[in-house]
This record gives sequence, C-alpha cells and structure tokens, in this order.
Amino acid sequence: MAVSCGAKCAKYLLIIFNFIFWLSGAAILGVGIWFTVDEELQQYSLVTRLSSTDPLLQYVGYILIGVGGFVFIVGFLGCCGAIHENKCMLGSYMFLLIVVLAGELAAGILAIIYYQQWNDKAKDELTTMLRTKYTNKKTDVFVKAMDTIQKDEMCCGILNYTDYQFGALYNMTNQSEGIPSSCCEKPDDMSCIRNASVIYDPDNPLHSNTKFYKKGCFGALEEWFKNHSIILIGVGIGIACLELFGLIFAICLCRDIGEPQKA
Repeated sequence: MAVSCGAKCAKYLLIIFNFIFWLSGAAILGVGIWFTVDEELQQYSLVTRLSSTDPLLQYVGYILIGVGGFVFIVGFLGCCGAIHENKCMLGSYMFLLIVVLAGELAAGILAIIYYQQWNDKAKDELTTMLRTKYTNKKTDVFVKAMDTIQKDEMCCGILNYTDYQFGALYNMTNQSEGIPSSCCEKPDDMSCIRNASVIYDPDNPLHSNTKFYKKGCFGALEEWFKNHSIILIGVGIGIACLELFGLIFAICLCRDIGEPQKA
C-alpha cells in the first residue's frame, strides 16, 4: 500500500517504538520474576503482608509477570501491524494499548489508596502479629522473615524491642527469653537473650550493658515498601510515556494507509 512520506516516518518510528516497548515488556517480566524468586524480597513482603485477606503484596510478582507478558505480545502486534501496514492489526494494537493505559491508571490509583491504608493500620497489625506469631520455632516462615529483617536492619520488634514483652516467645519460654537472638548485636550472646528482667527494666544498671538493638523495624519496613513502590511507579510512568507515543504514531499511520497519494 502506498503511504505518504509522513506516514512512512510514522511507520518506522512505530517499529522502533514497538521494539523498545517489546523490550520494556521483557523488563517488566524480569522485575516480576525478581519479585517472585528473590529470597530477601519474599522475607520482607511476608512481614508487610498484613493478613491472608490482604494478598496484593503476595501476588505483585505474578501480576507483573502477567503484565509484562501482555505488553510483550502487544509490542509484537504493533511491530507486525506497522511492517505489513495492516489496518486491522493496527486497530487491534491501538485498542490493546488503550486497555493497558487504562489498567496502569487504575493500578496507580489503587497503589496510592493501598499504601495509605497500609500505612494507617500497619503498626498496630504488625505489632499484634509479632506478639502472637513470633515463637521459638525457628523453622516458622514468619519467624524466619522477622529474624532476617532484624539482622539486616539491626532492629528489634516492630515499634521497638518491648513488643516482645508478654508475647508468644516470652510466654512459651516461661519468661526466660526476653527477645530473640536476632535482636542481639552478638546472636550467640546468651545473656542478651535470657536477661528478660534486665531487658525490660531500663532502670536496671545492667540494662545499658546488654548489647541488643533497641530501635524498632517499622521504619525499615516502611522504607523498603517505599523504595520498591518507587521502582514500580518509575517503570509504570516510563511504559505509559512510550504507550502514548506509540498510540500517536499508530493513529498517524493507520489514517494514511490506503489513502491515495497526491500528485
């Protein structure tokens, strides 16, 4: 089919754009796989998951894999439509591109709402989880996740180390273990673990000599949540900008396909 010089330009730009768009789909797919298989991310997301009825963080990796695969297919369709100058394929491509844009807009709004809800209730719910679910069973997934965070971030508890007082660990060990070993500066320091009466009594002269982390982990969890949200937001904005350019190029090319050239 004959196309004008401007449409030829739009065609080649659309091909280049869709190659980049295709690569971005592969990038989203990669980020989704990273979220799904990275052990450290799994530990942090387990703790920031407030309950079994709040599954967004649990499935974010799979959602990204699905979106990446879909974008990958849409980019391929756009390339084929541009190369073959096929109005039907370009029309389908533009429709799917609008669907992706609408989905990203909805996801952005939901992410803002979800973050605010998470931030409002996280402290209380995470503290309750810690007191009821953290035990001396080191193979438990929640215990392993908290131990990882406490060691990595050099913190103890959610708000602070007193979250463990009168909690499941404290009661299961007949009050012999005041805090878990992951809260100690030296995990093999048994005096740090077992000195519950000293740990929870700041007026005790030995309190300042007990080497354990006193700050809570909520700040670290909040920072982790923000940092990984920024990654997702940045990827989303970049993809949205590409999609807008692709939509413009596709419209220009589609309008000109089949139009008789002026002499």
